Amino acid sequence: MTTTAPMTMNTMIHAAFRRDLDRFLVALAAFPAGSRQRADDLVRAWRNVEHQLRHHHQDEETIFWPVLRRHGVDAALVDDLDGEHEAMVAALDAASADMTSFGTDPTAERAASTRASVDTLRDGAYTS
Repeated sequence: MTTTAPMTMNTMIHAAFRRDLDRFLVALAAFPAGSRQRADDLVRAWRNVEHQLRHHHQDEETIFWPVLRRHGVDAALVDDLDGEHEAMVAALDAASADMTSFGTDPTAERAASTRASVDTLRDGAYTS
C-alpha cells in the first residue's frame, strides 16, 4: 500500500506557480525571434500569472500571517516568511519589467534576458 504525504492548499498553489513559471521558461527558450504575435501572447499570459502571484502574496500577508501570529506561531518564523515574500516580490518585479521590455522589443536577446529573470523567480520561490 502506497501512502502519500498530505497536501495543503498552499502546497498545491505553489506547485501550480512553479508549473506555470516552468512553462514560461520553455516558451521563452523556444521563442521565434521577432514574432510579435507570440510575444504578445506571452506578455498577456504573464500579466495573468503576475496578477495571480501578487494576489496570492497579498492574501498570505494580510490573511494568513495574522492568523499564524494569533495562534502562537513563532514570530521569527512569520518574519522569515515575510522576508521570503520581499525577495519574491523583488524577483517578480524584475521578471515583470523584463517581460514588458520583451513585449516592446521581442528579440532573441530580450527573450533570453526575460527567461533569466523568470528562472531567478522560479528558483527562489514557491518551494513549499
